[in-house]
Amino acid sequence: MKQGWRRNRKKDKKDEKGFTLIELMVIVAIIGLLSSVVLASLAEARQSAKNTEIVSNLKSVQNAIELYRSRNGDIPGSSTWNSGESSFTNALSPLVTDGFISEIPYPSDDIERLWYGRYPGNSYTCGGREINSYVLLIEQNPSTIGYLPNLYFNSNPLPNYKCIADN
Repeated sequence: MKQGWRRNRKKDKKDEKGFTLIELMVIVAIIGLLSSVVLASLAEARQSAKNTEIVSNLKSVQNAIELYRSRNGDIPGSSTWNSGESSFTNALSPLVTDGFISEIPYPSDDIERLWYGRYPGNSYTCGGREINSYVLLIEQNPSTIGYLPNLYFNSNPLPNYKCIADN
């Protein structure tokens, strides 16, 4: 009789359905690990998208400057350097009034300042190449847009400045 009782008890345990506490904890840990990897990838993709938007906007400004120069024989703006949103926008406003671009994009989230300047002198280069007449600079601290060239001064890179120039 004792043997039958043991057999029935083992049989009852096998018929029970569900997970043990340890199995549930392992599953939760795995899900947590996977979600942290996905969130980290999402943050990198979001930053990359912002960077692409900034570069695309500045390339649009560069194209508008080139169109303006081909029509008017000179680039817009009269001062050497224009930084900050109002100065940057005011210096490039002829691009909008003459219809070369619909608006001057000025990103505000990750950018400390945007600079637009006429040829700043022999000491500056963009990505190691001489600047002919103008440069668009992105100032960030620290710089996160890695795929734009650095601004150089006396052949030394200025890591917080990325540039787009007419070189």
